[in-house]
Amino acid sequence: MLPKGPVAFSPAAAEIDGWMIQRWAMAAPSCPHGEAPHVYMAYPETAGSALPVAVVFHSGAFDYVTGPHPHDPLAGDHFQEPSRLDRDWAVRGVFAFLGMADDTDTFTADAGALAVALAEQGIATLLITNCWGDLWHNDTPADGEEGTGRENALEQDGFARNGFAAARLAWRLVDDPEFASMQGFAPPVAVDRGHLFMVGQGTGGRAVSELIHEGYTPAAAAVDSSPDDLRAYWDGDAELYGATVVGLERVFPDGRDSVTGGSLATATLPRTAYLYSSLDPAIPATAHDDAITAVGALEDGWVLDTALSMHVPTAGDLPTARLLAAWLLDTEPVGGDTGDTGSR
Repeated sequence: MLPKGPVAFSPAAAEIDGWMIQRWAMAAPSCPHGEAPHVYMAYPETAGSALPVAVVFHSGAFDYVTGPHPHDPLAGDHFQEPSRLDRDWAVRGVFAFLGMADDTDTFTADAGALAVALAEQGIATLLITNCWGDLWHNDTPADGEEGTGRENALEQDGFARNGFAAARLAWRLVDDPEFASMQGFAPPVAVDRGHLFMVGQGTGGRAVSELIHEGYTPAAAAVDSSPDDLRAYWDGDAELYGATVVGLERVFPDGRDSVTGGSLATATLPRTAYLYSSLDPAIPATAHDDAITAVGALEDGWVLDTALSMHVPTAGDLPTARLLAAWLLDTEPVGGDTGDTGSR
């Protein structure tokens, strides 16, 4: 049973004293099974001043039912096992990021390394659960409401996906105090709104890029192992990626040529870090090419090939996570390992 909070922050990667995790249930958007999504915050029990906050979007948010039944579209075989279209899995995704639950991704060794590194730098973390399996892209309105241009393929799925709506909600909870109050969200620490960061791991990187496209501007943005150019799945080996493309076409009903509109490569970027591994077994290598060029062209951008044989290195590799956390604040990493933070 996963803890529901408030609970002590106890990640696997390292010991962190005096930090807590608190949970809030949000009224909307509802998960496919009807559950309310959850928001979590990791924060110190005592804070002498307002804290910088990283809004972090967890990895693994991609799934679909391969043969949905018209009377029960969530029944049947799923692309992922276990299903990622319910809140229980999404809560596990949050606690995997925090290093307090096992990750269900085969290629990710989640020990909470980035959660630890952020806490070491005094950066509070806010997370929201993604139970829609939509790479944080969709915003599907209820019947009778105005369209958003982010609708999923309702006829094929049989349910609404709302990962982008959740990402936007999470950002506004720390960026807009009046909105947060209306949602019943009162952060347990004062928030330094001059130091709000967007961070995405794996599919969560798409939440960062999609929010930036919609005009939400953080002090800095960072992604690790993001499938930024999704066209790489259509263009890659059909035996490897054919089933993935079927799911992508549920999330992006307009197909291959519609996916670049939400990528980092086509966004007007703030100060941005792009971490990836050329040895990542989970993402086609060409998915990174355009983003590497775009971020590398920024005067204050940082591109790092970790060259580690894993997906989402900041989940399990503490030195890499510490580099990223330090980069957000433009300071030295804990432990004195300055590493290679040069853009390339």
